[in-house]
Amino acid sequence: MAAPTIIAEIGCNHRGEMNTARRMIEIVGAYCTEHFGLNSEYGPTKAYVKFQKRTCDLAHYPSWLKHGAGYSCSVWDVNAARKIVSLDPDWVKVPSAANLDLDLLSVLVDEFDGAIHISLGMTRRSEIYQIVDFMRGAGGLGR
Repeated sequence: MAAPTIIAEIGCNHRGEMNTARRMIEIVGAYCTEHFGLNSEYGPTKAYVKFQKRTCDLAHYPSWLKHGAGYSCSVWDVNAARKIVSLDPDWVKVPSAANLDLDLLSVLVDEFDGAIHISLGMTRRSEIYQIVDFMRGAGGLGR
């Protein structure tokens, strides 16, 4: 049996303070850390550009390697998926609120070679079957 992966979900717990986020990475020393999701619905606002830069800064934070941690991020739409995929994360998470966005799932299957985690927290059984059928047909199962 494979050892479990410990995930430190930094999420919004750092309150937007990058020093706090970095400190959390150093304290946890987890195998993989998930940063809060990136959603491009905010458009080209200063806040979005700042968040995108901060996400890139965290993805390339040297302490990840020092602590043996990997990098991941939740994505909520196609544009966000492409931006996160360009950072070469260990895996990408699709939140349950976006798991039926077939365009989003297609981008991840077609443009990302890593693992895809699809959250099912708010998903009906019939929708889970729809997601599994789609991922099977797109060649995205087992990643």
